[in-house]
Amino acid sequence: MTEGNATADDFWCRPSRRTQPSLTEEMLAATEQFLGVRLPRLFVNLLRRINGGYPLRDAIWIEPEDINFGSYHRFLSVMGIPENPDDAPFGTIPSIQEIQVSNWGWPERLIPFTTAEDDHSCLCLDYRLDGQEGSPRIAAVMDEPYDCDSYGELIGKHRSYIRVVAQDFETFVSRLFRGDKNTWFGLISQAPADEVAVALEDALETTMTESGSLSNYLYYADKKGWKNTARRPETHLSFLPNLREGYYDFPDHPECNYLLDADIASENRQELEACLAALPFPVQLLHLPMVD
Repeated sequence: MTEGNATADDFWCRPSRRTQPSLTEEMLAATEQFLGVRLPRLFVNLLRRINGGYPLRDAIWIEPEDINFGSYHRFLSVMGIPENPDDAPFGTIPSIQEIQVSNWGWPERLIPFTTAEDDHSCLCLDYRLDGQEGSPRIAAVMDEPYDCDSYGELIGKHRSYIRVVAQDFETFVSRLFRGDKNTWFGLISQAPADEVAVALEDALETTMTESGSLSNYLYYADKKGWKNTARRPETHLSFLPNLREGYYDFPDHPECNYLLDADIASENRQELEACLAALPFPVQLLHLPMVD
């Protein structure tokens, strides 16, 4: 395994429902005054492109030497800067920082800037040593991690633990990688989605069920969908377009019109690849999980 190689040019995947209006100098100045710090310039430049949203690479190793042990921190989205920090919408940097300080007893110089699916962890700009200057360390905070004693320092009044994961924001960005635990394939086909779904059914001997209108996925095949469940137990497949709302999930592979998201055990992956080879269009392996 290797560390990530993210850069500022390929940081973002797409906006989120909490993306804020385009960042202006006035918004930046007001938020920095509210927080009492100078935000890292690289972070500010990223927010000028998309003011809060989903990153392409969403995980960082807790420590470089932990790569072989699979210990990494994964986050969901990066928060943005609001138009008015004194009346900030929930899910923006000033709103969450105020909650963590007043309700959770966190240090004021600890500023959360990411969200997580479980709401029990986040990444923070850590100004505790830096004061007000714009070169904070990056720290991961988790509520009662599995191994509290080795995770880091206890902070606040609700048993939150903190551990530094990068010495500055530039290092943080350079070490990011895609933390998805599923395997992703790209499907190169100009055919309509329903025809591609039928081809998947034939090649995989499964039933592709159409997803609801609220889902990002077009079709899925769960454990009950396999005609021979003994061949691929506990496998769940989801089929979706690569391009959604003007943004690619895999922008390095725009030739892949569709994606197949496979929640599959590593020992069954080779068999799945062999079945996909029978499809009447090319298939590319786009992502393997760093840790099974």
